[in-house]
Parts: sequence; C-alpha cells; structure tokens
Amino acid sequence: RRYTKGLICLIFLFFIITIFIPSYVSAVTYDSGNLGENIEWSYEYGYLEIKGIGEIPTCEELGIDKYPWSEYKGANVTIQEGITSIPSDCFSSIVYVYLPESMEYIHTFAFTELSSLKIISYSVDCIYDDNAFEFLSEPNGSVTGYDGSTAEKLADKLSLTFSSMGEKLTGSYSDGTLSYYFYDDCAYVAGYVGTSSIVRIPETVEGYTVKGIGGNSFANSRVSEVKMPDTITE
Repeated sequence: RRYTKGLICLIFLFFIITIFIPSYVSAVTYDSGNLGENIEWSYEYGYLEIKGIGEIPTCEELGIDKYPWSEYKGANVTIQEGITSIPSDCFSSIVYVYLPESMEYIHTFAFTELSSLKIISYSVDCIYDDNAFEFLSEPNGSVTGYDGSTAEKLADKLSLTFSSMGEKLTGSYSDGTLSYYFYDDCAYVAGYVGTSSIVRIPETVEGYTVKGIGGNSFANSRVSEVKMPDTITE
C-alpha cells in the first residue's frame, strides 16, 4: 500500500511539474535575435524591444511562418527610433506598444487578437491602415499622442481614450532610453523606453535645461524610482 501511495504521489507530482512549470518558465524567458540585416529584437520578463533601421520585414520575406516573439502573450512592446513600418500579423495579444517618431506606416492586421491596448505614439503623421489594430471584441484601451496627429485620429476612429502630449513644437530628442521634447528653450521628459527600475534625469539635454516631466513618461515601464535634478519644476 505504501508503494502504491508513493507511486500515486510521484504521478501527481509529475503532472504538476509538466502542467505548471513550462508556463512559469516561458513567463521569465529571455530571448533575442535578428530579423534580416537591419532589425534586432529582445524579450525579457514581458518586455519586447524592437530596434534597427527601416521596415520590419514580413514573414514571407524572412521565409518563416510566424515571428519568433509570437508565443509571448501579454507583452509590452517598445519600437525604437529608426523603425519606419510594421507589417501585417506582426504582433498579437499584446497590452502596450510604444511607437517612435520615425514610424511612418502600420499595415492592416499588424496588431491582432487584442483585448485591451495602450498605444503611445510620438509619430505625428504615421499612416494607420484600416484594421491595423484588430480587437477580439469592442476596442478597449487608450492612445497617447500629439494634438492634431494621426494618433489622435486613430483614437477617435477606434473610440479609445486619447491622452494629449500637447502640440509637437520645436523638436524632440532621444538618448536611447529617455525621450524629450523641446519648448521655450527648455527640455521636457516625454517618455522612457529603457528596462532599468531606477532612472536618473540629467540637468541638461542637448544644451537645454530639463524643466519638466510629462504625465505618461513612465507608463508601462519597470521604473520604481526617478532621481530628478533641481531644475525640474513642472
């Protein structure tokens, strides 16, 4: 009887391991790779980063059935400055996407199987194809962008909440982690695309005094502490 009970316990333990451990491992997996010659990607703890120059190539151009990150559901996606276009069937079941100023075109069904999505776009005139964002049911989420931008029109089209970053004025700058916009001879933090939990904001950027931080600058990031200079008053 003891042998039988022990065997049953081992079978039960094996069942638990095979069912639950893989899902846990996949949740903490680090992965990375290249798409063609110009695009790099990395995934870590729910954060997917795409960087490079130009268009993200299609699966057909790459000779693959699906993108290597397609298994990572519920990801926060950051598209770095330099990427200009997102093809169809590129991302599915994600919850957040950061679109850089360089983004020019997002194709039909670029984002699919969405339940809720937060979009932050620094592009003023990106073209969004019809059905670029495919929701499983009624669209749910928000869009953050500049006043008068195509991002604002996208929010209206999808009936999503729009959060304004104001007008795009005298220009912008990114150091690879923090992005800024310039206004009235001062710099303002506009967004963060790094992975650190602690961020130090400099006193000056490109010769401009850093004076303020935008309300959505650290949305959907890992940041738990922001070290600010005395110059920040807004």
